[in-house]
Amino acid sequence: MAQGFCSRPRAVFIGAVEQAARLATPAKAPEAASKVGRVAKLCADGQLSFTLVSVDEETAVEREKLDAANDDVGLSLLIASQRLLMVANGTQVRILEVQPTQSRCQVRILEGEHYGKTALVLLGELRELA
Repeated sequence: MAQGFCSRPRAVFIGAVEQAARLATPAKAPEAASKVGRVAKLCADGQLSFTLVSVDEETAVEREKLDAANDDVGLSLLIASQRLLMVANGTQVRILEVQPTQSRCQVRILEGEHYGKTALVLLGELRELA
């Protein structure tokens, strides 16, 4: 070995290379899957006559941060930009997807000003219809 040069030890791989199996998407809980397609009503806790719903995952995460910081100005900006929708309590929605790990679901709004739009709603803000 010549002076002034460093030599790193090489790692030696011994074994056969096999094709990795695709990761299967985790199966959804049967209870969560059974809610998909059902119609429910928005029912926020508290004394408000409306529910704030996020239009996408990014907005839902941002809303959580703003709620934790008590940032009413930030929430107002999300509402003004139509990223947070004010939807009347009792509005019917159809459940499109349930995200049990985040306690949220994606819904389609079936009535009112935001008819046809999709939104993310906390599971606790929904009451299923009989």
